[in-house]
Amino acid sequence: MNEMLEMEITMVMNVNKFER
Repeated sequence: MNEMLEMEITMVMNVNKFER
């Protein structure tokens, strides 16, 4: 599995949570 991809997804999810 790609750790970088997982990290990016987590960051995006966090940003979405904060934006909403």
